[in-house]
Amino acid sequence: MVEYDETLRHFSIAAGQAYQPREYTVPGDYPSAAALLAACAVATDPASEVCLSRLHSGEQDGDALVQALYAMGADLRIDGDTLRLRGGRRLRGIEMNGDKAIDCIPVLVATACFAEGESVFYNIESLHYKESDRINYLCI
Repeated sequence: MVEYDETLRHFSIAAGQAYQPREYTVPGDYPSAAALLAACAVATDPASEVCLSRLHSGEQDGDALVQALYAMGADLRIDGDTLRLRGGRRLRGIEMNGDKAIDCIPVLVATACFAEGESVFYNIESLHYKESDRINYLCI
């Protein structure tokens, strides 16, 4: 058992506890999946394919990432919690409110480099204040 204060800054774990093995299903992570999806989306070979599971719909960043890839023209199919993307499509530039999927923006910016036309990402100022200044790194 773990006790904690309301600020979540102080934790206390009582002695005498024993580890109890359990089975856990770890859900997928859209910002991590974004890189794999983008790599396949920019592939010129239509035989290129990636299939990722345990990506639950209804998550803001996931839904925004999926919508961005659709808008770019990626060949993306969703079956429940599984996303399947095929390469070989010409991608097009998009305009996107980055606040909806802020941790996916660096990957989407890289993907946009392979798209025809201009892409605009706005509401992304918070990327300046992450672990590093991710906007400046995108501009190098």
